[in-house]
Amino acid sequence: MLFHVQRFTVMRCTIAIMLTVAALSLSKMGHPAVGSSTPLAFSVPSKNSTSSQSGNSRFTPRYAFREAAFTDFVRDSYRQMSQGKPDASEFYRWLDSAYAKTRTTIGPVPDIPRSRPLGAALDAERTYLSGIHGSAARTRQERKTAAWAHRTVKKVIPRFSLERGFEFYNMVHGGERQCYSQSILIAGMLQRAGIPSGVVMVWKSLNGVTSNNGHAVVLARLSNGRDILVDASEPMPFPRQQGLFVRHKDQYLYVTPLFAKNSAEIVAYRRQADGEKTSCSTVQALDMPFLKSQFYYYRGERAPGGAFDPKKTAAGLARSAQQLRTAIRLCPENPLAVYMLGRVYQRQGSEGKARAQFAQSYGLYSRFGYLPEGATDAFALIGQKKPVVAHTPGKTVSVSHHSSPRLP
Repeated sequence: MLFHVQRFTVMRCTIAIMLTVAALSLSKMGHPAVGSSTPLAFSVPSKNSTSSQSGNSRFTPRYAFREAAFTDFVRDSYRQMSQGKPDASEFYRWLDSAYAKTRTTIGPVPDIPRSRPLGAALDAERTYLSGIHGSAARTRQERKTAAWAHRTVKKVIPRFSLERGFEFYNMVHGGERQCYSQSILIAGMLQRAGIPSGVVMVWKSLNGVTSNNGHAVVLARLSNGRDILVDASEPMPFPRQQGLFVRHKDQYLYVTPLFAKNSAEIVAYRRQADGEKTSCSTVQALDMPFLKSQFYYYRGERAPGGAFDPKKTAAGLARSAQQLRTAIRLCPENPLAVYMLGRVYQRQGSEGKARAQFAQSYGLYSRFGYLPEGATDAFALIGQKKPVVAHTPGKTVSVSHHSSPRLP
């Protein structure tokens, strides 16, 4: 009997020692100790992995910097701009070089002192974040990292261009960016650094000016459960934009973000469709079909001789229509693409086809909770008179500084 008691005691001691060694090993690797109540930070797989993390996959699709989905965005841009040669390697070589040249003025990734290429620096930041215990401390570091990404993109890609900046190709060949491309890049960088981030559209600016999805920003989910916007079109990284187009419970929706007092952090949202409040946990960044579609929307909008060119040509309008049809094929519920194709048909003299697009876009805007005033004349053609659905006050105009709902 004594032998069995002694053997049991030895086994318990052995197990205890094994658990202690495992906990110390994890601690050295930057992970919380076994038994800690602190959850693991959102982890990012290696740059060659394309898998989504369960904690982030519902908030945003995965397109971390240099991973497969992000590289597909770059390849598609090169396919459009370089005689069909979808080579992303030039983009990455250029960005690494530009980052290295400006790193001394930008500063390193927060609390990662050694000079590293951009991808390696983001990986180091992810490891650093994963070792921070407590949501408040992690949130402070996430904000520092997001501000650094904002500063980096503005410095590395100095020029803003509505006409050409939406193509990654033109970042290399001209140093040009635009609200959408810069937001995809920043979201990809933050995902690589371990911060859940995606892209959303803006329908009401920080000054209360409304538009027809006329701007794009990054939506990042912080460890404290709140959201924050990152916008490289603004001098400061975290603007308080007043109206967003997002995913809500897997459906597109127009919402008003509700900010904490004297803070850029979003604590909840108000749905435009019914005025009801909803929590941050129910709101998602835009999905992959929309993201792919929106690139083609801009290609249709800015086609030479096309929709937004003052010197329109038949060939240019045909090119705009082709790109917009691709945008709609990729995401039939992209309301701006559906609406703008109607405007192009209108300029081509195809009134019947234009009315069909206006009717379809009216249904989408109504379902999602907001009717842009700039589309009032188009909706009047199909017998719809009410211009705007809104539950919050604000100045309303038909043209934003990023995108006009009417053809010039």
